[in-house]
Amino acid sequence: MNYDQELAFAQGLAKEAGEIMVSKFGLSTTATWKADNSPLTKTDVAINQTAIERIKSAFPNDGVLGEELSYKIERERLWT
Repeated sequence: MNYDQELAFAQGLAKEAGEIMVSKFGLSTTATWKADNSPLTKTDVAINQTAIERIKSAFPNDGVLGEELSYKIERERLWT
C-alpha cells in the first residue's frame, strides 16, 4: 500500500470507530475502573478490538498499541 491508501484506511477506521461510538451513545453503560481510576466501557473495548482486527487484516506485519488492548507491539511498525 502507498501513503494515500494507508491514509484512506486510517480515515475509514476512524469513521468506523465513530459509528460504533454513536451507536452506543446515550445507552446506559456500566463502566469498570482501571488501575489509574479511569473508566472502561464495553464501547471502549469494542472500538479497540475493531481497530486491531482491521489493522491485522490490512497490515499483517504491523502491530497495534491501544489504550485498552494491544497486538504485537514488538513489531517494527506500530499503529497507535
